[in-house]
Amino acid sequence: MIACRRILTSRVGKALIKKVLVLAMALIVVFAVIIGLLTYTGEVKKIEKSFTAIEKNYLAVIEKDLWIDDREGIDIILQSICNTPGIEYAAIYSQDTITCSVGRVTEGKGLLSVYPVTHEYNQKTYTIGHLHLKGSQKYVFQKTIQSALSVMAAQTLIIVIVCTLMLQLLYGAVIDPLLKVTVYTSTLSSESLDTPLQWDRQLARPDELDKLADTVNHMRGNLHRAFAEKSEIEEKLRQHRNNLEQLVTQRTLSLESANERLQEEISERVKMIKDREKLIAKLETALSEIRQLSGMLPICAYCKKIRDDKGYWNQIEAYIQKHTQAQFSHSICQECAKHHYPDMDIYDE
Repeated sequence: MIACRRILTSRVGKALIKKVLVLAMALIVVFAVIIGLLTYTGEVKKIEKSFTAIEKNYLAVIEKDLWIDDREGIDIILQSICNTPGIEYAAIYSQDTITCSVGRVTEGKGLLSVYPVTHEYNQKTYTIGHLHLKGSQKYVFQKTIQSALSVMAAQTLIIVIVCTLMLQLLYGAVIDPLLKVTVYTSTLSSESLDTPLQWDRQLARPDELDKLADTVNHMRGNLHRAFAEKSEIEEKLRQHRNNLEQLVTQRTLSLESANERLQEEISERVKMIKDREKLIAKLETALSEIRQLSGMLPICAYCKKIRDDKGYWNQIEAYIQKHTQAQFSHSICQECAKHHYPDMDIYDE
């Protein structure tokens, strides 16, 4: 009962039951039709045998009674014939006229036999009548239907019992192990990969379900190794990322320091460039002044005045101060001091 309840609550069990019932009903109908046809043929043959037996056993008696016109005897014989299973009508016809009859004729021409009733007199044979026998189609159909229904009932009972036993065996041998595999795989996770599928079936030769269990365990092992390798790789990646973050932090600090130094160097370089530009400007100015002082300068041989490019005569001190940055402070040399101030000892010897 428990197995049947489990089968009824299982989709696979329901599908199997439906398919088995459909197939069983088809087989029952086919067998019932076959048995019905066989039963019909057999019953028809039985009636034909009954006709043959009646001809052999009753025809001589009917001949005597009909010859002496014993109606009561003929009625008794015809009644006895109609008591035979499958015979519904028996009658004696004499010159197409019913002499005596028992039973009722139903519609249909099947199962009808006519036997001549003859009598020998002075070595001549005279036909004194005909025995008409009619088999019952209703009787044949009833027998056929009873036989078909009996076979259908027996087959239905047998098929139900066999199907029930087969479904129970199928549940215990196939569905229950499949459900066990299904439950195991549905609860399988990364934490339970180290627990294999417990398989309690003990068979002399492994079947497809054992191979399925081995495949599931093999898959579990592969997944367990894959997850272990994944965890190891993730740990390495985590360490590498931490090292990379530290390296990036160090590189960032060093780049910031180098950037600061570079900014300082750039500032110094800019300052140097500006100082250099100023120096170059000064040098260019001095160079232009030096160029003005270079070459031939017209100077008076007596008063030492210098003539500029405009033709004016300038004191040598004023000309040099104008064209250079030199400043003059007046003094007197020793010779001029002795010459112009002989009385004053400006320079001590």
